[in-house]
Amino acid sequence: MTQRRYLRRMVWRKRIVAAIAIALLACRTGNADDCVPKDDEAPMVEDLNFISGLRGPGGILAPYFAHKDLDTDGIPDVFEAGLLNALLDEPAHPLRAAAKQGFQDCCDKLWKTNEGAAMIELFTFYMGSSATGRDFAVWEMAVDQNVPENFKRPYALIEEYSIAAYNLITGSDDLDLDGKTNRQEFLEACTKFGLNGANFSIWTTADWGVAYVNNLNTTGQDDVMASFIAGTITPPVLPRTLSGTVLWNGNGLGGVVINGLLGSPMTDSAGFYIAHTTQGWSGTATPSKPGFTFDPQARIYTSIAEDYGAQDFTAEQVTYDVTGRVTWNGKGLENVIFTGPLGNVQSASDGSYTVPVPYDWSGNLSPKKDGFTFSPATKSYTNVTAAQSAQNYTATQLTRTISGHVEYLGAPLVDVLLQGLPGNVKTGSDGIYIGTVPYGWSGTVVPVLTGYVFDPPSISYVSVTDAQRQQIYVASLGQFTISGIILMNGMPLSGVTLQGLPGSPVTGPGGFYNASLPYQWSGTVTPVKAGVTFDPPSRSYSSLAASQANQDFTATQLMRTIGGTVRANGVGLAGVAFGGISGAPPSDANGVYSITVPYGWSGTITPIKEGYTFNPDAHSYVNFIVSMSDEDFTATLLTFTVSGRITVNGAGLGGVVLQGFSEPTITGADGTFSTTVPYGWSGVITPVLEGYFFTPASKSYSSVTTSLSSQNFTSSLSSFGISGKATWNGAALEGVTLQGLPGNPATRGDGTYNASVAFDWSGTVTPRKTGFTFAPVSREYNKVQSVQTDQNYTATQITNTVSGEVTWGIRKLAGVTLHGFPSPVTTDNNGAYTVQVPYGFSGTITPSKTGYEFDPPSRVYDTVATAQTAQNFSASPTVDLFIASPRDGSTLYVASGVAKVRLYFALNAPAGVSRVEYSIDGKTAGSATTPPFLVETDWSPVSAGAHTVDASVTLAPYPDPLGAQAQFNIEIITPVKQDSDGNGLPDAPFAILANDGDRWLNVVDVAGIPGKRYIEMVRFNSGDPIVPDTLPLIVSILRRDAMSRSIRVTASRQVISSAESGIFLLESADSLDALLGETQAAAMRPEPEARILVPGGQYVEASVLTSDNGGASFAEISNARVSLNPFRFEMTGIVPDPSKNPSLYSHDTHVQQTPETGLAIRAGTSGWITDAIANPVFTTSTFRFDAMALSTFAPYQEAGEGEGEGEGEGEGEGETTTCIGGSLDLSPPSPPRHAWADLALLAASSLLMADMTRKKSNACRTKTLE
Repeated sequence: MTQRRYLRRMVWRKRIVAAIAIALLACRTGNADDCVPKDDEAPMVEDLNFISGLRGPGGILAPYFAHKDLDTDGIPDVFEAGLLNALLDEPAHPLRAAAKQGFQDCCDKLWKTNEGAAMIELFTFYMGSSATGRDFAVWEMAVDQNVPENFKRPYALIEEYSIAAYNLITGSDDLDLDGKTNRQEFLEACTKFGLNGANFSIWTTADWGVAYVNNLNTTGQDDVMASFIAGTITPPVLPRTLSGTVLWNGNGLGGVVINGLLGSPMTDSAGFYIAHTTQGWSGTATPSKPGFTFDPQARIYTSIAEDYGAQDFTAEQVTYDVTGRVTWNGKGLENVIFTGPLGNVQSASDGSYTVPVPYDWSGNLSPKKDGFTFSPATKSYTNVTAAQSAQNYTATQLTRTISGHVEYLGAPLVDVLLQGLPGNVKTGSDGIYIGTVPYGWSGTVVPVLTGYVFDPPSISYVSVTDAQRQQIYVASLGQFTISGIILMNGMPLSGVTLQGLPGSPVTGPGGFYNASLPYQWSGTVTPVKAGVTFDPPSRSYSSLAASQANQDFTATQLMRTIGGTVRANGVGLAGVAFGGISGAPPSDANGVYSITVPYGWSGTITPIKEGYTFNPDAHSYVNFIVSMSDEDFTATLLTFTVSGRITVNGAGLGGVVLQGFSEPTITGADGTFSTTVPYGWSGVITPVLEGYFFTPASKSYSSVTTSLSSQNFTSSLSSFGISGKATWNGAALEGVTLQGLPGNPATRGDGTYNASVAFDWSGTVTPRKTGFTFAPVSREYNKVQSVQTDQNYTATQITNTVSGEVTWGIRKLAGVTLHGFPSPVTTDNNGAYTVQVPYGFSGTITPSKTGYEFDPPSRVYDTVATAQTAQNFSASPTVDLFIASPRDGSTLYVASGVAKVRLYFALNAPAGVSRVEYSIDGKTAGSATTPPFLVETDWSPVSAGAHTVDASVTLAPYPDPLGAQAQFNIEIITPVKQDSDGNGLPDAPFAILANDGDRWLNVVDVAGIPGKRYIEMVRFNSGDPIVPDTLPLIVSILRRDAMSRSIRVTASRQVISSAESGIFLLESADSLDALLGETQAAAMRPEPEARILVPGGQYVEASVLTSDNGGASFAEISNARVSLNPFRFEMTGIVPDPSKNPSLYSHDTHVQQTPETGLAIRAGTSGWITDAIANPVFTTSTFRFDAMALSTFAPYQEAGEGEGEGEGEGEGEGETTTCIGGSLDLSPPSPPRHAWADLALLAASSLLMADMTRKKSNACRTKTLE
């Protein structure tokens, strides 16, 4: 076992002492000559990524820094940073103090000698919460990583990223542990380089957000630019730009400073800004301009790797509110207008107002409202930068006058009240009046003076804004009216004469009256109408001085009575109603009635009672004005005839008494009868004659209101009944026939029966019903002379046996339920069942058991009369099992001489499958326990013809394994027929690979070119119901010359749509010429500059062809679809050198089909790029990556001394990772985090040994960690 392998095991097993010993020995032996690691011991990139503590933002720097050795001690800086990181993450580690001291010495040495930075802070700043560890985390000792090599002057400032983003340090920290605070050293550095750090006030703030772009020398230029201007340094190239526009109201906004970007650029008059920065820069861009806010507030950038344009912001102007209240007479005044810089506003109902003004606004605000003045009239404002409250105003209302005069017969009229004007204004001795109203007043002015009317009667005003003069009224003596309405029962009463008023007016249909009377009139007004009284009876007036409205009267109608007696057979008849007048009461118990009618009524009164006629039939009245009490009526009751006939055997039967009529009724010799009943008679009529039965036995009548004829009966001589009941298991039994009784009656639903027999009848009665026997068997009757009851029978049912068994293959299947029998039946452990069914049973019997179907599905029985045996069923499982790969009926085309192929087995099965075992042609191929039950196996020997794949499936609840089978064919490729140009690709791919799952495995020699071309193609569909969603598309190329050098690609079948079919094409070769031919290979040169193919690497071309018409035409899949469903590539057998920065490149290629050559690959023109690769992972023997676009891929690494561009050769030599002073095998590739502390211990021990060697020989320069 090598020292490196043993040391690796000691590290992982935590055997530190043994590991240290091996590491020291490795340092002594491995570096004995020059103390510098050997070229083949350079650390692998994947290990360095981990060692370097990629736990902070930004991650590892570009490859430019991965192997820099700024302190020229022979150890890469990134590796030293990782070791330090590991030590500082272990506070209790015994070498932590030594690591800190060594780092301090290193910093001090570099600072004094200006030799450059030994640590890149981005590797080490994420150190946790340790206060001392934090000191080492962010100090950049000299040259910023983006400054060119010719910038030799150290720039002793704190790097912006580490402070602004993480707040890790303050001015009171001592990062290099030399006894001076960071602030002291900063001021010293400023003095050394001519910068005025003391004037920089932000330096002492809590978060200390200083950056090398600040204007420390207060010259107006940032510090780096100031150095450039002074000529002390050469400007560095800042390769990345960020630019955008700041818009306000759709237009560019100038003067906006973009803080956080290099140089804090300011937008121009069009709102545009641009800033230059470094590759990998991270930070926050924040726009700023007084009086504005921005959306977004800031933009955050992390490790930028490209230019960013259109980094726009939208500005919104800051406004402040001027607020206050406008009052009038102590109350808020609404609708006062303020004209502000951003538009007009009005005061609210409570007088409050809010006027928004822009930041730094100066101007005046003046309230305005018609009819008002304000105090103050104006308020002035200058450079408003805050809200202005309590900006109040007091309003005073304006007034206007309304004036004129009032005259009568050309002379002034005194004391006329101008009703409506404020203050009860009246005319003076000169007839003149003057009133004062508020500005904008509206109203109506009415002149009023008793005994006078005026022209105009009034004047209306709307929004008075000027004085109203010469508002003249002319008076004349007035005429007054007396008016009112007369109502009776709430309704107007017409025809009432108002005696006493001039002209004795009469009310019309509306009951209204009015009369015009002179001033000072006196009199009495009396309403008069025949048959009516009034309330009040009259109204009196004296010296009428004003119109009298609402002089109403209420009328009451006078009534008269019409009465008498209604008699029937001389006796008073109650309940007689009277038509002709609404609401008339009926006659009382003595036949007396009394009806009230209005005075002067005319009409007819008609007596009404059902079943009666009256004499007279009515009394008529015209203008009835005197009450009458002898208006009598005589009533007569109606009667009806009830008649019919009673027969026996069709002949009339005389002498039958019909009981129930009010008078005796007997049929005559011909059997007829007739009698009279009163109106409304009710009763039951029963025919009676000894020795006879009658049908019906009686007839019922209710409220007879008409004569009834044909009320007939039929009769028969007397008979005796025989009755009883048939039962089965204590319950009634229906349908039992009583043979021997007249008519052979059957039992009803309640099991009962009855029959009539003639007097002296004799016979035998036997109960019968199919499927039953009875006890007694029969009954004998001899000369029946009385009714026979309780003639009962007890039934016993006859049953038959139905039996059989249920089998599954040769197994007897237990637990099968058979539905349809009188009660469910289940097979026993022998799969057998037996059941008793009633005689005549009919039904359908259906077997059921979860997971099985049956043959026959059911059995139908119709009126079972005998035992039914051998009623068997055969069961079979219902689960669907499909072998998804290889597809049944698919074809595998292989090149002649191929001895081994890789097969993929997969199964589409329901949930519950726990294990699937595969075999091919009877030989075990492997097993799987999880969907899609994928097994990969290398199968040999390969032989043409049909081959069978069997799957043995374990699935609950089936007791034995289930099976699935598929057959595929192997066909040897015939180049003449299928590949006419011999390039290894089928001429008509969709015609040859016609079915889902068809594969093409070919190996061809390229004419005139060393090496072989390996091809695999597979036909596939998306949305295939046979193929489970979890089964990826897998394509592999196995090298016959080196089986460990393989290419394996997995992809989602969803890369094509369900309407498409696809073919995945994969080619590989050791050279471009072998892969594509000399012509196309030449078109793809030059290959990446200063790079060679990784040892053991291969050139790989991948394409997907799609067709939506069965292959009649096809095209390559778009890169956009590939990026949504990346293809995962795995290349094994490579031997990359991590010190030579291995990486993957791709070159666009395309598939072309021509009639001359069939299918061929053509080179594109975009050149070799790395953009189409994602998630690359190099290990010591494998390279994995995700392809975001399909093309040609190849792994390259930097060419060493003596190596040129182009293709590599041979295979790798194993898995090796270099440690300081020796070699370590660091598998597995991703150890737990704290295991690296032990690695650091070993590395530090190695450094100590190297330091001892240096002191003894002075043969090399090393960095000491003590």
